[in-house]
Amino acid sequence: MRNERGITLIALVVTIVVLLILAGVTITYALGNNGLFTNAQKAELNSELGNIRDYAGMAKLDVATTYYANKAALETTDGVKTVIVNNFPGYAASDITLAADVKADNGTLVGKVTVKLKSSNPENKTTAEVNYTADGKITVTAK
Repeated sequence: MRNERGITLIALVVTIVVLLILAGVTITYALGNNGLFTNAQKAELNSELGNIRDYAGMAKLDVATTYYANKAALETTDGVKTVIVNNFPGYAASDITLAADVKADNGTLVGKVTVKLKSSNPENKTTAEVNYTADGKITVTAK
C-alpha cells in the first residue's frame, strides 16, 4: 500500500457542498423580505420621514415668526410656499406641493403639504404628506 498525501475527492466535494449551503443562507439573509437590504431601506425611509418632520416643525415656527415680522409675505400661497421651501434644505421647490387649503392665518400654518421622497423603500412610497392642524400638531405619513 502506498502512502500518498493529498485531498481526497470526497473531502473536496463535502467542502464545496458546505460552502454552497453557507452561500445560500447568506444570500437569503441579505436579500430576503426581512433581509439586510430591506431593513436598510426601511431605516432610510424612517430617517427621511424624521427629517421631514423636523423641517415641518421649523417651517411652522418660521411662518409664525414671518407673520409677526412681515405679515404681507404670507398673504399669498406663493409667499407661504416660499417660507416652507426655505425650511426644507436639500429639497427643491418642485419637490414640495401645497394643497389648496394651506394657509397661514394669524401665524398658524394649517393644511397639507406633500414632499417628494428621495429615499428608496420596500413599500415603494414616493411622497410624504405633512398635515398641519389648527391646534398646532404636525403629522407626517409616507404615501
